[in-house]
Amino acid sequence: MRPADRLAIVIPAKRLAEAKSRLDLPDPVRREVAQHLLSNTVATAMGCRDVSSVTVVTSDPVLAAITIALGADVVPEPERAGLCAALDRGREHALRSRVDAIGLLMADLPAITAEDLTAVHREFRDTGGPAMVRDLVGTGTTMVIHPSDQQPSLLFGPDSAARHAAVGYRLIAEGLTRLRHDLDTVADITDEVSELVFGAIVRDATAGDPCPIGPTPIPETTGPEHRPMRRLLCTTGALARPA
Repeated sequence: MRPADRLAIVIPAKRLAEAKSRLDLPDPVRREVAQHLLSNTVATAMGCRDVSSVTVVTSDPVLAAITIALGADVVPEPERAGLCAALDRGREHALRSRVDAIGLLMADLPAITAEDLTAVHREFRDTGGPAMVRDLVGTGTTMVIHPSDQQPSLLFGPDSAARHAAVGYRLIAEGLTRLRHDLDTVADITDEVSELVFGAIVRDATAGDPCPIGPTPIPETTGPEHRPMRRLLCTTGALARPA
């Protein structure tokens, strides 16, 4: 594939103090989740053959260090400018390279795969013009993609799917449920997501030495017997270790 046939990915990342604020979990857990989600999404994009560059827009030093370690670029987030302004800043940086498309991708996609990104890029190339991937609920947007010689409006936020459609973005990738499954609230934590996110964090945090199981109930949406979540809460100090 020629460089001009490739895709530049831009990913926004809030500061850890503010990230995933709708996720009703203890702050240490929420921060761990935000770090894991960004790391996984960046690594997935870096591993996609169709992707020529990955840019993360963030002002968080921890997330910037993670991004650099994975080989992606970091662009400072504009001060208090909001999500769309951050994406605009990242898009400007990405356009310095010779690519045929820009993909603006949310970081909170726990099940995303490189194959998903390839499928989106191929569908975009076959049909042309700005396109969007909506979330599983149908109201939000997990990704938009557009030709590099265009800069259509970015309208992420409440009801972004309808607003993107209203300005001409085509709906694509309806069958790519992994790319459409974002993690905003505990209601989004399916068994698969729980294992992909919390199981992975637990394995990293415990390094083969599982934390004892604490007695405090975990969120009902994850299931009362879900041990990875309970271990994670214990590991981060959110649960008291049993005596």
